[in-house]
Amino acid sequence: MTADEFTLLIGPVMVRRFLDCQPLTDAYIDTVVTHWLTATRAQDIPPTE
Repeated sequence: MTADEFTLLIGPVMVRRFLDCQPLTDAYIDTVVTHWLTATRAQDIPPTE
């Protein structure tokens, strides 16, 4: 895992917890991880012309 990938994963969780002061529900974490997986997989796909 690169530093950028880690930031994409942990950033939304930290914002919700410490800035928004909202609870971290299972549904929220599931959404964050799903978006993170989508973003990291998109980076692995070579661009098409």
